[in-house]
Amino acid sequence: KIIKPKIPELDLREDVQKLLGAVRVLDGKFGLGVPIKFLMGKKEDRISNSYTRHALYGSGKDDSEKWWKAIGRLLVKEGLLEEKAVSFGNRFAKGRFPCSTTDITTAGERYLTIGDEDETVRLVPTPEIMSLAGRKLRLAAVKAFKEKAQKVKSARI
Repeated sequence: KIIKPKIPELDLREDVQKLLGAVRVLDGKFGLGVPIKFLMGKKEDRISNSYTRHALYGSGKDDSEKWWKAIGRLLVKEGLLEEKAVSFGNRFAKGRFPCSTTDITTAGERYLTIGDEDETVRLVPTPEIMSLAGRKLRLAAVKAFKEKAQKVKSARI
């Protein structure tokens, strides 16, 4: 009989809530890059200093920018975030340039309120997220091992 080791599931809830929360805090006024910098605690000229005191500011500094962008793309794909094309500058001048903003959707607001208990919202990690998740998976495996060891130890007593 071949015994396959159980691979811990990748729980994205906390990171999803952080990114949705950051987009909400910044009122959907920016593209995805600014909320990501906000989560990573990086200085950004477009973010007022008053935001640096927010609980979410810097709360995602342990993860890479690639990680957060992958989470953001998943949330756009799943309809929890929405990208809107906008353009700035004088509409008659040559200096007009297009860009996009990212805002939280009604489904995203519901996810922040209810979390993963809402059966209509189940996030499946993309291959990109799984390839970036090595550290998170190792931490989850260590946690699961420690919990199992504690149960075995408790059962012996």
